[in-house]
Amino acid sequence: MNGVSVSLCEVCGWRGFPRRVWCPTCGTFELTSAVVHSGVVTETSVLAHAIGRDLPGGVLVANVELDGGGSLIARLESEPKGSVGISVEEGVPVAAASDAL
Repeated sequence: MNGVSVSLCEVCGWRGFPRRVWCPTCGTFELTSAVVHSGVVTETSVLAHAIGRDLPGGVLVANVELDGGGSLIARLESEPKGSVGISVEEGVPVAAASDAL
């Protein structure tokens, strides 16, 4: 799947991931979904430990500010150079340099 499905509030315009049943900003249940294909990395970190999993060398993760609003945490596949493309692999958001996807 190219892009990631996020919640979109029909009342206040809030967007976020993972998908929600109600809007955490205004409280309405009037949510639809939108597909977002890109964003900008604002922070990165290395996940070095996970319960029940071996992570040799760690996993690079990033906070991605989504185009159009909202944010998500994604596995980062390549060093960002400006905008990143977003896809989903096995249910997990993945961000990579736009030309790498």
